[in-house]
Amino acid sequence: MRRRPLPVWKPSDDQMRNWPAVSGNSINGVGEKFRRRPSPIYWHPPEKIPHGPLQKWFYDRTGNADETLAEARRIGNARSTSRSFPSPNNPANAMPTNGPRV
Repeated sequence: MRRRPLPVWKPSDDQMRNWPAVSGNSINGVGEKFRRRPSPIYWHPPEKIPHGPLQKWFYDRTGNADETLAEARRIGNARSTSRSFPSPNNPANAMPTNGPRV
């Protein structure tokens, strides 16, 4: 039996007005010569990150920042204690680098 095609999701104009000019790939070093840990994109103080206005836009529609952040941390903690997700806080799981840290 063939599945019915899903509609293509398109963000609202209001959401896109809050989208940063820089992509998450650029922030996280995609295409850089040396490997490094990713930089913050979300779940940080909105005034300190390029995606801050977009993060605040979502907070305004889904609950306050404290509730949303607490839920993200709860989910993250559950994953870090799972055997299938290595804890990022364990030095044994640190990403090797091939050059200077940025």
